[in-house]
This record gives sequence, C-alpha cells and structure tokens, in this order.
Amino acid sequence: MIRFLVYSGFLFCFFLYASCVKDNCRDTLCYNDGLCVDGLCACLSGYEGAQCEKHWHEKFTGTWYNEELIADSANEIISRDYRIIVRSEDSAGMFFVDSLAGFAVGIICEISGRYRFNFRTQSYHDSSFYIEGGQALLDTLTETVTGGYTYRLHNRRYSSEMKWTRMP
Repeated sequence: MIRFLVYSGFLFCFFLYASCVKDNCRDTLCYNDGLCVDGLCACLSGYEGAQCEKHWHEKFTGTWYNEELIADSANEIISRDYRIIVRSEDSAGMFFVDSLAGFAVGIICEISGRYRFNFRTQSYHDSSFYIEGGQALLDTLTETVTGGYTYRLHNRRYSSEMKWTRMP
C-alpha cells in the first residue's frame, strides 16, 4: 500500500509539473523542415526567415547595377557598367543571372553559403561561350555583391571583377 501511495504521489507531481511547463513551440510553425526550439525556428541549410519560409537565393533575386572590370588574355582592361537581372529557380540552391557580360543567356549560379554563390562551369550555344567558374559574396551592410568570374569567348579568356548594387 505504501508503494502504491508513493508511486501515485510521484505520478501526481509529475503530471502537475508537466501541466505547468509552457510549450513555447505550440503556436510556432516552421516551414521547409525547420525545427522549433524554445519558440523559434531553427532552419535547415538553404532556408532562413522567422519561419524558415525564405530560400537563401531569394536575397539575390531582383535587378542589379553591375560595375565590371574585364581583363582579357592580352591584359587589356575593359570597364562596363550595365543592368543585370537575377531570377530564382525552383531549387533552393540555384538562380540565374541574365545579361551578365552582355550575353542574352542566363548564367547558372549555385548557393555555396548563406551569403555566397558560385558561377557554375557551363557552355552555351555552339560552345564559343564558356563560363569557367567564379564566386561572389553579398555584403548585407552595404547591400552589394562583389566577386569575380572567368569565361572564354571564341577561345579568348577573360577575367572579370564585379560589383553589384541593388536597383530600386
């Protein structure tokens, strides 16, 4: 009988304590397989936002003003300033850059970190235009993207240093 009373008392205290503990995650909804921890969403790699609702690549989408210095294989330097458009892909890990280096094709970029991306190695059309690679970084304080990439056009190699500034 004493064992029963001790056991019953233990269960009563346990349920009393459990009913007093506040569930901070009860009203928190986390998307994209995010996990609620003490009322806040912890997001998987590739997602961010209060509810893990945003893809990392979304911060790059939009219209940018690109200031670019391009050096060719003969070390001639060309300065170009022009507008580019970054559009997202359904995949959380990639996006396209339209009009980069004046080309009408969308250049494929892959997210490599929360604020970083790489230019994917790729060739276009009759293989006269070939992206060799590159990388860039978003500075969240200045809202600029800086980086570089290399490409070949008609067997001539070019290296680019770029700086993107978001356009309104």
